[in-house]
Amino acid sequence: MESQKQAFLSASEVQSALKKAVGPNVTLKGYTLKPVSGTVKVGFTGEHFIVQVEYQESRISYQATSRTSFFVKRIPDAKTNCDFIFETGLYAKEREMYEKLLPMMCKALKVPKLPVPDCLIICDENYFVFEDMLRAGYKLRDKNQYLEMAECKALIEAVALLHAGSVAIEAKTGKMMAFHMKNHQEVVIKKENTAAVDIAGSWHAASLASTLGLILKMDEFKGKVAQVPKEKLVQKLSKAWDDSAEMASGFSSKFANVLSHGDLWLNNMLFKDDPNGQVKATLIDFQTYRYAPPVLDILSFLHLTTSRKFRWNHQSELLKFYHSTLVKILLKANVNPDLAPSLEELEKSAFSLRLFGIAIAARYMPTALKTEFTPAEQQLSAAEKDGIPQEYIRDSSDLIIHSFGRSPTMKTRVAEAIEELIDFLEL
Repeated sequence: MESQKQAFLSASEVQSALKKAVGPNVTLKGYTLKPVSGTVKVGFTGEHFIVQVEYQESRISYQATSRTSFFVKRIPDAKTNCDFIFETGLYAKEREMYEKLLPMMCKALKVPKLPVPDCLIICDENYFVFEDMLRAGYKLRDKNQYLEMAECKALIEAVALLHAGSVAIEAKTGKMMAFHMKNHQEVVIKKENTAAVDIAGSWHAASLASTLGLILKMDEFKGKVAQVPKEKLVQKLSKAWDDSAEMASGFSSKFANVLSHGDLWLNNMLFKDDPNGQVKATLIDFQTYRYAPPVLDILSFLHLTTSRKFRWNHQSELLKFYHSTLVKILLKANVNPDLAPSLEELEKSAFSLRLFGIAIAARYMPTALKTEFTPAEQQLSAAEKDGIPQEYIRDSSDLIIHSFGRSPTMKTRVAEAIEELIDFLEL
């Protein structure tokens, strides 16, 4: 791993992170850097590493060697990925969140920190060094399992704290949160992008084509759409995609807006089970935050992590829980809770914007649940174009269906997401 160590993350940077995490009286003795997944490539917008650190504390007389670890997120090496990240400002947004917005929210709420990992080092928007949440007992949940009620409530508590910070800042500065945010609009879920590398527009079209392909090819839907002309099907799906992208675009003139996470799927939330049976949640990855109605965060995570039956039975209950949690947080911070969206507004916005959750599930689910390709699937997918996965650039329905044979859970959840979309569109 020496070449990776030399390529980035110097000893002085590790020493700086160590002092922030442990204290000023520490001496770095050594460190190693390893990819989280065993191979460097993890995601389109990030490569993830764990830094294992050995150090000594000078205040301890016998100079015992201690160990800790940090989590590192780095911009991928591939030029296409880098160009997209820099042109859309994804890492710039995360930097702004940690250097400016989160401290402002903590101050406004009178809390020491929000439910997010501590960011120890930011290196020119090329990589971030965070606390390793695994050491604190936080883990990813199995992506093939639905979240349960306790996990949903834990996540809502974390989301409510984030949203409350936005409301508190507006109350105490007299200015909209968007005034404090340099980049407050959606940059990924868009019909098109102004960036030269238009991955957003490409994914918009490709995910639409994949969903259309799944509807036409999966046995589960052939009976439902057999009498629907293909032109009508394409027209309705296209409108749903465009409308949901518009809902995600940011500022709403109809509903109250807050600083929202913007990408609440299972890989961006960590959970901890306390010995007393309580579940805690923390939020990660703030590359796509937006100033938008708070219900978009709630709809997003519910549609991507729970079943349709669960939402039918519990969405109203969880909206009430979110609202009551938000009010309690604001009252504790001496902020007028009437400045937050009312429960009535939350319920109206959840109904008015429900297409967002439905469409985002149909769009995300195949990507969120995919597993490593088999050699046959690699051949089926052909080669990735300039490091861009197939699902971002063209119809991937054949590859998705082929993957169902290895993952029945993926098939069940993708089918459920598409079935809800078909029902909404009244096909």
